[in-house]
Amino acid sequence: MDITEYIPQMLPPIDIAEYDKLDVICDTSTLSNDAWLNIRKNTIGASYAGVIRGQSKYKTPRKLYEEFRAATVEPLDVQNTSMSLLHGHVNEALAAECFRRKTKYELHEEPRMFRCTIPGYEMIACTPDYICRLPMDCEYGSAGEICLVECKCPAGEPWLIEEAWGTDDNPTVPPEYWTQAQQQMAVMKLNVTFFAVKYGARESDFLWRVVFRNDSEIAEILEDGKQFYLACQAGTPPVSAFSGQGKLMLEELSELFAENLMAVKDEPKTVQFPDNLCDELDTVLAELDVAKAQVEMLEDHKNMLQAIMFQQAVTEGWTKTTLVDSAGNPRYKFTISTRAGRRSCDIDALEMLIPSELFNELVTTSAPSASTRLTKVKPKKAKAKK
Repeated sequence: MDITEYIPQMLPPIDIAEYDKLDVICDTSTLSNDAWLNIRKNTIGASYAGVIRGQSKYKTPRKLYEEFRAATVEPLDVQNTSMSLLHGHVNEALAAECFRRKTKYELHEEPRMFRCTIPGYEMIACTPDYICRLPMDCEYGSAGEICLVECKCPAGEPWLIEEAWGTDDNPTVPPEYWTQAQQQMAVMKLNVTFFAVKYGARESDFLWRVVFRNDSEIAEILEDGKQFYLACQAGTPPVSAFSGQGKLMLEELSELFAENLMAVKDEPKTVQFPDNLCDELDTVLAELDVAKAQVEMLEDHKNMLQAIMFQQAVTEGWTKTTLVDSAGNPRYKFTISTRAGRRSCDIDALEMLIPSELFNELVTTSAPSASTRLTKVKPKKAKAKK
């Protein structure tokens, strides 16, 4: 089946009557946690779309596959109850209110989960945060048209927010969230998604972005989601499970297999590896060496300039200052921070000196981990004939 046959180039503005005819899976506000998790692991929600495509900075496709297989899939915004994720979950309503004040758009919370109505793609779903109705004709659509509003509340320094979301003059949307918006618009049959981004305590610590429907990308996103779902059902890791960010993949593989590897006491082996991958690795390592040399040179130059500033700071007795140019324009903030020396402890000696119950209460052991080290084998020099 050609999925593009079912995806129009652009939809006419949807009204409330048509919106209410969408295929609703459930009202998430009335579900128990177990029922919610059971639905989540049997559908491909929009928040998983970016993970499946290897765009997430927090989870690889393989990790998501393992969670589906273990039936432990949880909502991404509260998994592990880390402070950054809880920050985002708790402050959604605040982000929505900031968006309402900025745009004057009428907002409605949307607690329902919706299913894709394209034949063969019924496992594709989404759970929007809010919907809004455009009050008048504008660059985003027609008066009365329904749009989606997704709330994001990242925790981090302002420069990190700008790196991810750009500026008002040069706005961007992180790829993972752009993909999420496309899947939501496909399921909801809508054309526009707004992102409301609240990143600080002040009212001014807010920005919003707009994403328009892209039908060619939607076709690929839905197909990727379907193939991932079928692979999970069949118990075969999909191809996409081996894509994603390399560092994150290594960390997750370490978490998955470290405990099993601790029991392995094998001898060193010689294993044949595909020539093309060995050649590719040679190229990557050579380019990395060049890049490292350039970075070291630039870091050294930067440190020299900072040393000049440090010397002036010590001479004049300041630790916090703003550096301005000859015209008085602020260019940099320069801060010197100090901290006391760190204390260390001989754990083995401590264990011998205090009762075991007290030791176990004071000292915690982290989970097993595994690390990898890659070194290039230097070719042996041919022995000269005598």
